Amino acid sequence: MQPLKLEDLNAQFDSIVRRYRDGGLIAYRDARYFMNDMLNLFERIERQRLFVNNDGAKKVLVHFTKKLGNLNNRNSKKPRIA
Repeated sequence: MQPLKLEDLNAQFDSIVRRYRDGGLIAYRDARYFMNDMLNLFERIERQRLFVNNDGAKKVLVHFTKKLGNLNNRNSKKPRIA
Protein backbone atom coordinates (compact mmCIF):
# COMPACT_ATOMS: atom_id res chain seq x y z
CA MET A 1 0.00 0.00 0.00
CA GLN A 2 1.32 3.44 -0.92
CA PRO A 3 2.24 5.75 1.97
CA LEU A 4 -0.03 8.72 2.59
CA LYS A 5 0.92 11.95 0.91
CA LEU A 6 -0.69 14.95 2.52
CA GLU A 7 -0.33 16.99 -0.68
CA ASP A 8 -2.36 14.44 -2.68
CA LEU A 9 -5.03 14.21 0.00
CA ASN A 10 -5.19 18.01 0.26
CA ALA A 11 -5.65 18.22 -3.50
CA GLN A 12 -8.44 15.64 -3.37
CA PHE A 13 -10.13 17.46 -0.46
CA ASP A 14 -9.92 20.81 -2.25
CA SER A 15 -11.22 19.25 -5.46
CA ILE A 16 -14.28 17.89 -3.65
CA VAL A 17 -14.94 21.26 -2.00
CA ARG A 18 -14.49 23.16 -5.27
CA ARG A 19 -16.76 20.80 -7.21
CA TYR A 20 -19.65 21.29 -4.82
CA ARG A 21 -19.03 24.94 -4.00
CA ASP A 22 -19.14 25.80 -7.70
CA GLY A 23 -22.44 23.89 -7.88
CA GLY A 24 -23.84 25.81 -4.93
CA LEU A 25 -24.59 23.10 -2.33
CA ILE A 26 -28.16 24.38 -2.31
CA ALA A 27 -30.08 21.15 -2.81
CA TYR A 28 -30.12 18.50 -0.10
CA ARG A 29 -29.09 15.97 -2.73
CA ASP A 30 -25.86 17.88 -3.43
CA ALA A 31 -25.03 18.12 0.27
CA ARG A 32 -25.58 14.38 0.63
CA TYR A 33 -23.20 13.67 -2.27
CA PHE A 34 -20.67 16.09 -0.82
CA MET A 35 -20.71 14.32 2.54
CA ASN A 36 -20.48 10.94 0.81
CA ASP A 37 -17.37 12.05 -1.10
CA MET A 38 -15.82 13.39 2.12
CA LEU A 39 -16.64 10.16 3.94
CA ASN A 40 -14.97 8.15 1.18
CA LEU A 41 -11.83 10.28 1.53
CA PHE A 42 -11.80 9.83 5.32
CA GLU A 43 -12.36 6.07 4.96
CA ARG A 44 -9.43 5.84 2.56
CA ILE A 45 -7.22 7.54 5.13
CA GLU A 46 -8.54 5.32 7.93
CA ARG A 47 -7.97 2.13 5.91
CA GLN A 48 -4.38 3.19 5.34
CA ARG A 49 -3.94 3.79 9.05
CA LEU A 50 -5.29 0.35 9.96
CA PHE A 51 -3.22 -1.57 7.42
CA VAL A 52 0.03 0.33 7.80
CA ASN A 53 -0.38 1.36 11.46
CA ASN A 54 0.59 4.84 10.37
CA ASP A 55 0.36 7.50 13.08
CA GLY A 56 0.65 10.10 10.34
CA ALA A 57 -2.76 9.00 9.04
CA LYS A 58 -4.33 9.87 12.38
CA LYS A 59 -2.84 13.37 12.12
CA VAL A 60 -4.21 13.63 8.58
CA LEU A 61 -7.70 12.67 9.79
CA VAL A 62 -7.51 15.37 12.48
CA HIS A 63 -6.22 17.88 9.89
CA PHE A 64 -9.14 17.22 7.52
CA THR A 65 -11.70 17.20 10.31
CA LYS A 66 -10.55 20.68 11.33
CA LYS A 67 -10.43 21.81 7.70
CA LEU A 68 -13.98 20.56 7.13
CA GLY A 69 -15.13 22.31 10.32
CA ASN A 70 -13.53 25.57 9.18
CA LEU A 71 -15.23 25.22 5.81
CA ASN A 72 -18.57 24.84 7.55
CA ASN A 73 -17.95 27.89 9.76
CA ARG A 74 -16.92 30.00 6.79
CA ASN A 75 -20.02 29.09 4.79
CA SER A 76 -22.43 29.64 7.67
CA LYS A 77 -21.52 33.28 8.27
CA LYS A 78 -24.29 35.59 7.23
CA PRO A 79 -23.41 38.73 5.28
CA ARG A 80 -23.40 41.88 7.34
CA ILE A 81 -26.08 44.43 6.67
CA ALA A 82 -24.76 47.97 7.01
